[in-house]
Amino acid sequence: MHIHFFIESVLFLTASAFLSFTLLRFFLKLSIISYFSDSPDNRKVHSKPIPRIGGTAIIVSFLAALSLWYILPEAIGSFPAISTKMAGVLFTAAGVIGFFGFLDDSVFFDLRVRHKIAAEVLLALGTVYLFNLHPGALSVFNLFTIPEWFSQIIAVFWILGLINAFNIIDGIDGLAGGISLIAILSLGLIAGIGANISILILCLILAGSVAGFLIFNMPPAKVFMGDTGSLFLGAMVAVISLHLAREVTAERTVFIMPLIAGVPIVEVFVSMVRRYYRAKDSHKTIFQRIRSMSAADNSHMHHRFMFKGFDHFQSSLILSITALTLCSGAVLLLFLPPYAVIPFLLYLTLPLILLLNRLGFGGRFKKALGLSSSRYSGYKRASVIGIIDKEGILSHVLERERRGDVVFFPITENVPRRISDHLHAAVIRSSAEHHKEDLAKAEQLAYSVKGPVFLVTAEKNSRLAMLEIYKNGSLKVKNRNRSLKELIREMQHLSLENKRKLYHQDSPAIESKKSQPDNSEKAV
Repeated sequence: MHIHFFIESVLFLTASAFLSFTLLRFFLKLSIISYFSDSPDNRKVHSKPIPRIGGTAIIVSFLAALSLWYILPEAIGSFPAISTKMAGVLFTAAGVIGFFGFLDDSVFFDLRVRHKIAAEVLLALGTVYLFNLHPGALSVFNLFTIPEWFSQIIAVFWILGLINAFNIIDGIDGLAGGISLIAILSLGLIAGIGANISILILCLILAGSVAGFLIFNMPPAKVFMGDTGSLFLGAMVAVISLHLAREVTAERTVFIMPLIAGVPIVEVFVSMVRRYYRAKDSHKTIFQRIRSMSAADNSHMHHRFMFKGFDHFQSSLILSITALTLCSGAVLLLFLPPYAVIPFLLYLTLPLILLLNRLGFGGRFKKALGLSSSRYSGYKRASVIGIIDKEGILSHVLERERRGDVVFFPITENVPRRISDHLHAAVIRSSAEHHKEDLAKAEQLAYSVKGPVFLVTAEKNSRLAMLEIYKNGSLKVKNRNRSLKELIREMQHLSLENKRKLYHQDSPAIESKKSQPDNSEKAV
């Protein structure tokens, strides 16, 4: 019996993953995919348009597998299907979010935030009051009880919060999908521990759909999930957790479920506090401060990892490990005696506190506690070096060899001014036949970046001929060729102070070199 259950569970997981993967491969071959592309801007960390159709594949594959299981439970499994009420919630959530998300992810519609929030509110109210899905009266260690009417209100805000929390963390390759997968599998494990087999299978189906998408979303991403995927996954985690809150976790729900979505919840909390005080420092009114709490920016945890020199994979991995730690703690809370719950929760806060501190958050709290004389924590962004390389070879090698506080960031040839203003230097990979064209691009780009532009050309002896273009329009050619590793070391050792001295001013040293080149450098 156990072997049959295991085999059938693996089949559900594999089938939904295969269907999601196949759908994405099919979507990417369609010509209309260009109408669902996400273009880069000053808040995003990708440099070229990428299709955001992954959420559609997740929803379609999930609903297809769910429909077969619900309609033909005896034909495809030896365990009962989910209840009619749960099926109604899932199909309603998928329909509402899928419709609005699909429109918003296309280039034809730009839904306003208030319209999406209105749809989310209606979905949350319908889930709680129409389908009666909520934890019920919650007892906290038998010390006090949260009445059912108040629990329903909490459930509404829980759904709204998780929907937007998972949307916020969808900022770099593999992050939202990885954290969603960890949360869904953790909920499935909790369901299995509580002998709620139908919810376990539901989680496996959903996890398979996410896993099929992650194959295309791992760095470097070929597909984004878009608002369709992130809003849907947030809603699914919220709905499943509310069901398990009543059926399995009982009085420990208030501790377990926040840990399941720990990273997204912390991200939302930190973002709202940061935006509020930033508006306060700008002397804005209380109404403007409240409005600014929902304003988009690029100072989230995953952004700060990128600015500190981590790539997409490393940033996603660290935050996913943090999420896995919290989810593992949530599962362990089911087995701990009551007296050990609070100490264990305090222990779980340590990695979060250390993580936020290293990312520069919490300066105001440290000042309030007397641990710091300033509310600023000394957070500094890394130097961002733009890379222009059509084949992507130079970008891959530089990123792989990156060390220190330097970030190599792929950019397009027509890089927007709002992006080039953040570049401390740039590297363009050129070729002999396109050298003049690339030189013109380098000269144009040199006027907008903060530092030099390096134009490198591969020679026959595996060395690089390097040309440096400065902001003042002067050009210098170094006679000696350099290896790629030497170029990497030079890029890594460029300090921000030296860049400002050498490349932002027409210093006498530069002028003299321009007029009197020596054997090692000559004016062009």
